[in-house]
Amino acid sequence: MTGAGGYLTAVDKASARDLERLAQVAKKRGRAGDPPGADTRPEVIVRKGRIHESADAAEVALLAKGLPFYARGDVLVRLTFGAKTAGVRRDDSLPSLVPASGPMLLEAFEASARFVAAFKLKDGTTEIRPVGCPPQLPAVYLGRVGRWQVQPVRAVACVPVVHPDGTIVREGYDARSRAVVCSSEDWGAIPTKPTKSEAEAALLPLRALLGGFVFVDPSDEATAIAAMLSAVLRPSLSTCPGFGFTAPVRGSGKSKLADVCAVLATGRPSAAVSWPPKEEEAEKRLGATLLAGDPVVCLDNLETPLRSAALNSAMTQSEVAIRVLGSSSMPRVQVASLFLATGNNLVIQGDLSRRFLVCHIDPGIERPETREFKFCPVARARQERVPLVRALLTIAMWGRTVEAQRPPLGSFEDWSRRVRDPLIALGMADPCACLDTLHRDDPEREAAVEVLTEWRRAFSDRAVSVADAIVEAGRDGPLRGALDAVAGGPGGINPRRLGKYLGRQRDRMFGSLVVRHRRDVIGNTGLWVVEDRRRTGLPEMDSATHGKASGYETVRG
Repeated sequence: MTGAGGYLTAVDKASARDLERLAQVAKKRGRAGDPPGADTRPEVIVRKGRIHESADAAEVALLAKGLPFYARGDVLVRLTFGAKTAGVRRDDSLPSLVPASGPMLLEAFEASARFVAAFKLKDGTTEIRPVGCPPQLPAVYLGRVGRWQVQPVRAVACVPVVHPDGTIVREGYDARSRAVVCSSEDWGAIPTKPTKSEAEAALLPLRALLGGFVFVDPSDEATAIAAMLSAVLRPSLSTCPGFGFTAPVRGSGKSKLADVCAVLATGRPSAAVSWPPKEEEAEKRLGATLLAGDPVVCLDNLETPLRSAALNSAMTQSEVAIRVLGSSSMPRVQVASLFLATGNNLVIQGDLSRRFLVCHIDPGIERPETREFKFCPVARARQERVPLVRALLTIAMWGRTVEAQRPPLGSFEDWSRRVRDPLIALGMADPCACLDTLHRDDPEREAAVEVLTEWRRAFSDRAVSVADAIVEAGRDGPLRGALDAVAGGPGGINPRRLGKYLGRQRDRMFGSLVVRHRRDVIGNTGLWVVEDRRRTGLPEMDSATHGKASGYETVRG
């Protein structure tokens, strides 16, 4: 594993124990007997045709140097501060991850090791001379996706990481959550077994911090505090819902609420994303924030309904494929960000409406920006961050003893157990109470209900093709209006768009109505029928006799 004179050579299929031992060799080399100021970097021998050995040895030196390189899924990254990304605003001191580049690795390798080669002299002897890092070495190392020996990173945290069993990691790398804890604060004593009285006392300063906001309903205050608790627990939560802050008019304090959550989690404002209207561009900006490992991401001042298939996946999956700005690749990264959204009369659309909890505030005056807070909640959150975070963690530690208060929210079972249940057990309203309203007010759902209602009225139990439905819409004004809203185009109702739309709604329940897809056995034509499940005597969709008797068969998606 090590060559003559202590040079680092090949590390062929090295185990973790081998690498640790080599790292210790690299650290110790040059300490004993070296004069002050001596170059103590380990030496990596460069041999022609053996670039893989140089890469192995350079990685060992890199690990020994302790430079903050990590494996972010399929991407090698380095921890830095205030990374610059188009469309994303970050505080200059916010820790974040950036993809490692060739020049960055070249510098890191040179800082970690001395690269030398053996040269034969005229007298037949061999002399070791410095040659510098081979220029192709960074590219070779970057190409080792899945084989890097650096630590994997899932999250960047600026608060202590608290695990479900009560284990607390205050600084450094947490192997269990794969989080890098960038925190220099003295968090003091965090109770490991607090009583309910201590948890109730911890809740008081948190409610006082939000005292200047005018919440529409008690559940809105609970949603705001759930967002704060989620922000500090996010590194160890498997999944987490997003939080929206909305008001009828600007100046009501929406952005302040989002900043309070971010300041508690990181000590700084959140990474603010200008959310573009086009899905492809939005997906790239989302990918940039996920790759950076931003602890809190705020989609700020949304002016259009929020919908995004990529965001849907990021909020309910532990790992997603992302689009990278300026690249055609789609690497996979793990997700540990808290997503916030702000906007006047914020609308969460489609599947996102079950992934976001929305807090409503309403000062009840025409120009709320003219009112004065008794104190600035963001400034107070920054000034009193340590005791406030300690209060949140006290509630989290007590929450480990709480029995389930409600059935868990689908896709967010871990969050329900560690955030929602403790708050309800402390007497707060259910932070998920807003979901019924979000579901009912979802514009996509409203449009679908109108389409199904008019289709059912026009065709009853009859299964019809898209073409026949469009012909009927020419004679039926309400049906035409409903179909045009979801599949209209310059030339009227577009058959292809309508077919795709019905396909997306297939087998989904909207109240008592559901769309079913069948196929005409004779003409091999796709047919659509809207069933009303309130009616009795409907044929079962998996009935073979029903399909044969009516001349069409059920198509299962």
